[in-house]
Amino acid sequence: MCSSDLCHVSVITTILTVLAISSANADEFVSAFPENVQRTWAGPEFWTNPMEDWQISDGRLEVIRSGGNRNVHVLTRHVGTAQGTLSMSVVLGRVDGGKSPRSAGFRVGIKSELGDYRSALFYGRGLDVGIAANGSLFIGTPPNRANKANVGDAEQVELHLAAEPAGDKYSVTLTAYKPGTDAKIAEVKQEVVGRQLVGSLALVNQYTPKAPAATPRAAGKGPRHWFRDWRISGTKVVTNEERTFGPILWAMHTLSRGALRMTAQMPPLAETDTRTVRLQTKTKGNWKTIASDQIDRLACTATFRIDNWDASRDVPYRIIYALKTAGGKIEEQFYTGTVRRDPVDRDLVVAAFTGNTDRGFPNARIVRNVGVHNPDVLIFTGDQIYEQVGGYGIHRAPVELATLNYLRKWYMWGWAFGDLMRDRVTLCFPDDHDVYQGNIWGNGGNPTTMRDHARGGYAMPAKWVNMIQQTQTSHHPDPYDPTPIDQNISVYYGDMLYGRVSFALIEDRKFKSGPQGTINYWRGRPDHVKDANFDPKSVDKKGLQLLGKRQY
Repeated sequence: MCSSDLCHVSVITTILTVLAISSANADEFVSAFPENVQRTWAGPEFWTNPMEDWQISDGRLEVIRSGGNRNVHVLTRHVGTAQGTLSMSVVLGRVDGGKSPRSAGFRVGIKSELGDYRSALFYGRGLDVGIAANGSLFIGTPPNRANKANVGDAEQVELHLAAEPAGDKYSVTLTAYKPGTDAKIAEVKQEVVGRQLVGSLALVNQYTPKAPAATPRAAGKGPRHWFRDWRISGTKVVTNEERTFGPILWAMHTLSRGALRMTAQMPPLAETDTRTVRLQTKTKGNWKTIASDQIDRLACTATFRIDNWDASRDVPYRIIYALKTAGGKIEEQFYTGTVRRDPVDRDLVVAAFTGNTDRGFPNARIVRNVGVHNPDVLIFTGDQIYEQVGGYGIHRAPVELATLNYLRKWYMWGWAFGDLMRDRVTLCFPDDHDVYQGNIWGNGGNPTTMRDHARGGYAMPAKWVNMIQQTQTSHHPDPYDPTPIDQNISVYYGDMLYGRVSFALIEDRKFKSGPQGTINYWRGRPDHVKDANFDPKSVDKKGLQLLGKRQY
């Protein structure tokens, strides 16, 4: 028996203890990949480098193309500056026929010079903690020689990282267990300064001396691993659930003469995933579906076309996608914005951009400063991406691999400017680097090679070029004449009337004649004129095209 007061204290203490445990468990991150699903996109909580070298399959994350510094970041957790503890674990093994894990594990405290978590995905450096190429556990730099803390020939390993304060430093312990048991295989300990732990967190397949993901590394060499049951917890861990990216990555729209065109950019999903995306608008407090579209299997886009749009008022919208998650669950995901009214009663504010590299990604200062001016129209005039964006080089073939390679770079662009675009009319025009050419003279669409591209034409396959145009221009007003050019390459030239301003949407590269063999009488690059006395009329020859007869 106990007194009433003591019983109440006991009950209250028990309740508080349970609440504390529940709160701690709620903040713990546990990776949960859907079973019986195979897809490139890892999920809204992750970013993979490079995307085309990873997939989820049978409830785990796999490297499908080996190479240095393949890594996957968790977006919703990072290690903060406050003193506390960090605990992280993962189960891993080989998918390439190798007997035991080699050169794989964690990277902690990833930071970039810009201090933005998105920048850290590409330019960040951190503390490597994992299994070296010789099987040894390490903290910091992989050892050249095998040590006693070695995983040996274990086929699978469950890695545990634990960090806790030790005076003015942190004691870091890395332990390898037989998965699902307390059987310890090997362990290593080391003290590090606290700032080395502060930053983002990632899994790594094949450590390299140059850790940033922006360092190009050829694919095809080194081990390939799978990872599952990635767990992150501790009082030093900060939760940021708002940092997810996808499955609706961003949207672009135009409004012209009462016609709305909107494109939602999606990630590369599985064949078994839902293929339908819906557009809803809000009227009198209620959401109503007004359009739907099937996701394009190559471009990963869904485009909505509404011809009777009420352009006299601001209209809230949301895009809906039903995402298949772990345990066979289907969860509706939303992306929201506003289609602003056509500002016919005032002057337009237009912001124009050109040539976007990743050196300042995610361009937070540009986005913030442009937002101060509250533009009505955003115009991106070309080179939304460059070949080197995001690192790891480019793939030109096959088309499916080259598409994933491009989409990862394209996603970086949308991640940077998406919040500006969600509420503003946006025009986007692909240029030469967008289609992986250093220069481009479309010449009406004939095929060419990179070596002979100055003669005119497209070096990449037509199917791939159409995919690029789908991602960047499918939300534009309908083209003036949709007839494709050579190789069945699509067109998008036309016009847009918005805010009493008529915009001519011109394709300045598509019909242009190549200079090689037609106008150059000088040595060197046929498009570089070095003669100070050059007469422009000397290259104005019969039969050459600038914008093409169709656009006059």
